[in-house]
Amino acid sequence: MAKVYLYNPEDGAPIKNWWDGSDRWNLDVGEVKAFPERAAELLTDVYAFLQKVSLEEYEAKIAKLENEETPKIKVGAEGGFVPKSSQELDQDEASKEKKKAKLKKEKDKVVAAKDAEPENPNLWELSRGDLINECTRKGIEIKGLGKKGVRVTKEQIINLLENA
Repeated sequence: MAKVYLYNPEDGAPIKNWWDGSDRWNLDVGEVKAFPERAAELLTDVYAFLQKVSLEEYEAKIAKLENEETPKIKVGAEGGFVPKSSQELDQDEASKEKKKAKLKKEKDKVVAAKDAEPENPNLWELSRGDLINECTRKGIEIKGLGKKGVRVTKEQIINLLENA
Protein backbone atom coordinates (compact mmCIF):
# COMPACT_ATOMS: atom_id res chain seq x y z
CA MET A 1 0.00 0.00 0.00
CA ALA A 2 1.54 3.28 -1.12
CA LYS A 3 1.73 6.33 1.08
CA VAL A 4 0.61 9.81 0.02
CA TYR A 5 2.16 12.86 1.66
CA LEU A 6 -0.35 15.53 2.66
CA TYR A 7 0.65 19.06 3.62
CA ASN A 8 -1.67 21.22 5.70
CA PRO A 9 -0.59 24.77 4.71
CA GLU A 10 -0.15 27.64 7.16
CA ASP A 11 -3.49 29.12 6.01
CA GLY A 12 -5.24 25.76 6.48
CA ALA A 13 -7.06 24.52 9.59
CA PRO A 14 -6.16 21.83 12.11
CA ILE A 15 -7.79 18.46 11.50
CA LYS A 16 -8.61 16.55 14.66
CA ASN A 17 -10.26 13.16 15.07
CA TRP A 18 -11.43 13.05 11.45
CA TRP A 19 -13.24 9.75 10.79
CA ASP A 20 -12.71 8.00 7.44
CA GLY A 21 -15.03 5.09 8.17
CA SER A 22 -12.45 2.89 9.86
CA ASP A 23 -9.89 5.15 11.60
CA ARG A 24 -9.55 8.65 13.05
CA TRP A 25 -6.82 10.99 11.78
CA ASN A 26 -5.15 14.23 12.93
CA LEU A 27 -3.12 16.76 10.92
CA ASP A 28 -1.94 20.07 12.39
CA VAL A 29 -1.42 23.31 10.49
CA GLY A 30 1.97 23.45 8.76
CA GLU A 31 2.48 19.70 9.15
CA VAL A 32 3.26 17.01 6.58
CA LYS A 33 2.35 13.35 7.16
CA ALA A 34 2.29 10.22 5.03
CA PHE A 35 -1.23 8.76 4.86
CA PRO A 36 -2.53 5.53 3.33
CA GLU A 37 -3.91 6.19 -0.17
CA ARG A 38 -7.56 5.75 0.78
CA ALA A 39 -7.38 8.06 3.81
CA ALA A 40 -5.44 10.69 1.82
CA GLU A 41 -8.01 10.63 -0.98
CA LEU A 42 -10.91 11.03 1.46
CA LEU A 43 -9.13 13.81 3.38
CA THR A 44 -8.40 15.81 0.21
CA ASP A 45 -12.01 15.36 -0.92
CA VAL A 46 -13.29 16.86 2.34
CA TYR A 47 -10.55 19.44 3.00
CA ALA A 48 -9.77 21.26 -0.25
CA PHE A 49 -6.87 23.22 1.28
CA LEU A 50 -4.77 20.07 1.83
CA GLN A 51 -1.99 19.62 -0.71
CA LYS A 52 -0.59 16.34 -1.98
CA VAL A 53 3.18 16.78 -2.04
CA SER A 54 6.24 14.74 -2.97
CA LEU A 55 9.99 15.10 -2.62
CA GLU A 56 10.45 15.03 -6.40
CA GLU A 57 7.97 17.88 -6.82
CA TYR A 58 9.91 20.13 -4.45
CA GLU A 59 13.25 19.24 -6.05
CA ALA A 60 11.83 20.16 -9.47
CA LYS A 61 10.46 23.49 -8.18
CA ILE A 62 13.79 24.39 -6.54
CA ALA A 63 15.74 23.45 -9.68
CA LYS A 64 13.39 25.56 -11.80
CA LEU A 65 13.90 28.56 -9.51
CA GLU A 66 17.69 28.13 -9.60
CA ASN A 67 17.73 27.91 -13.40
CA GLU A 68 15.29 30.79 -13.87
CA GLU A 69 16.97 33.98 -14.94
CA THR A 70 15.80 37.26 -13.44
CA PRO A 71 14.38 39.55 -16.15
CA LYS A 72 16.55 42.60 -16.67
CA ILE A 73 13.90 44.69 -18.43
CA LYS A 74 10.43 45.86 -17.53
CA VAL A 75 7.54 47.59 -19.22
CA GLY A 76 7.83 51.34 -18.75
CA ALA A 77 5.06 53.86 -18.07
CA GLU A 78 4.67 54.58 -21.77
CA GLY A 79 4.40 50.91 -22.73
CA GLY A 80 7.96 50.47 -24.00
CA PHE A 81 10.69 48.23 -22.58
CA VAL A 82 12.99 49.89 -20.03
CA PRO A 83 16.00 48.35 -18.23
CA LYS A 84 15.45 47.63 -14.53
CA SER A 85 17.47 49.59 -11.99
CA SER A 86 20.04 47.77 -9.86
CA GLN A 87 17.74 48.22 -6.85
CA GLU A 88 14.87 46.46 -8.66
CA LEU A 89 17.20 43.65 -9.75
CA ASP A 90 18.36 43.21 -6.14
CA GLN A 91 14.73 43.09 -4.95
CA ASP A 92 13.91 40.44 -7.58
CA GLU A 93 16.91 38.34 -6.48
CA ALA A 94 15.94 38.69 -2.82
CA SER A 95 12.38 37.63 -3.64
CA LYS A 96 13.69 34.64 -5.56
CA GLU A 97 15.90 33.62 -2.61
CA LYS A 98 12.92 33.90 -0.21
CA LYS A 99 10.86 31.62 -2.45
CA LYS A 100 13.73 29.14 -2.67
CA ALA A 101 14.20 29.16 1.13
CA LYS A 102 10.45 28.57 1.64
CA LEU A 103 10.49 25.65 -0.82
CA LYS A 104 13.54 24.13 0.88
CA LYS A 105 11.83 24.44 4.27
CA GLU A 106 8.73 22.65 2.94
CA LYS A 107 10.93 20.01 1.27
CA ASP A 108 12.62 19.37 4.64
CA LYS A 109 9.18 18.84 6.17
CA VAL A 110 8.46 16.16 3.54
CA VAL A 111 11.83 14.47 4.20
CA ALA A 112 11.16 14.47 7.96
CA ALA A 113 7.48 13.49 7.60
CA LYS A 114 6.29 10.61 9.71
CA ASP A 115 3.64 8.09 8.82
CA ALA A 116 0.24 9.19 10.03
CA GLU A 117 -0.98 6.92 12.79
CA PRO A 118 -4.68 6.37 13.41
CA GLU A 119 -5.76 8.16 16.57
CA ASN A 120 -7.59 6.60 19.45
CA PRO A 121 -9.16 9.64 21.11
CA ASN A 122 -10.48 9.85 24.62
CA LEU A 123 -14.23 9.16 24.65
CA TRP A 124 -14.91 12.58 26.18
CA GLU A 125 -13.41 14.25 23.07
CA LEU A 126 -16.00 12.66 20.78
CA SER A 127 -19.38 14.16 20.00
CA ARG A 128 -22.59 12.43 21.08
CA GLY A 129 -23.21 11.32 17.50
CA ASP A 130 -19.71 9.82 17.24
CA LEU A 131 -20.29 7.97 20.50
CA ILE A 132 -23.57 6.53 19.19
CA ASN A 133 -21.76 5.43 16.00
CA GLU A 134 -19.05 3.80 18.13
CA CYS A 135 -21.72 1.86 20.05
CA THR A 136 -23.32 0.73 16.78
CA ARG A 137 -19.94 -0.33 15.39
CA LYS A 138 -19.22 -2.39 18.54
CA GLY A 139 -22.72 -3.90 18.51
CA ILE A 140 -23.82 -2.24 21.76
CA GLU A 141 -27.56 -1.62 21.96
CA ILE A 142 -28.66 1.70 23.47
CA LYS A 143 -32.13 1.14 24.91
CA GLY A 144 -34.44 4.12 24.73
CA LEU A 145 -32.52 5.85 21.95
CA GLY A 146 -35.00 7.53 19.60
CA LYS A 147 -38.01 6.97 21.87
CA LYS A 148 -40.22 9.94 22.61
CA GLY A 149 -39.51 11.57 25.96
CA VAL A 150 -36.28 9.61 26.56
CA ARG A 151 -32.96 11.47 26.48
CA VAL A 152 -29.79 9.38 26.50
CA THR A 153 -26.93 11.60 27.65
CA LYS A 154 -23.33 11.61 26.51
CA GLU A 155 -22.26 10.41 29.97
CA GLN A 156 -24.60 7.41 29.77
CA ILE A 157 -23.25 6.44 26.34
CA ILE A 158 -19.65 6.72 27.58
CA ASN A 159 -20.53 4.47 30.55
CA LEU A 160 -21.94 1.91 28.12
CA LEU A 161 -18.76 1.99 26.01
CA GLU A 162 -16.43 1.78 29.03
CA ASN A 163 -18.31 -1.12 30.58
CA ALA A 164 -18.80 -3.15 27.40
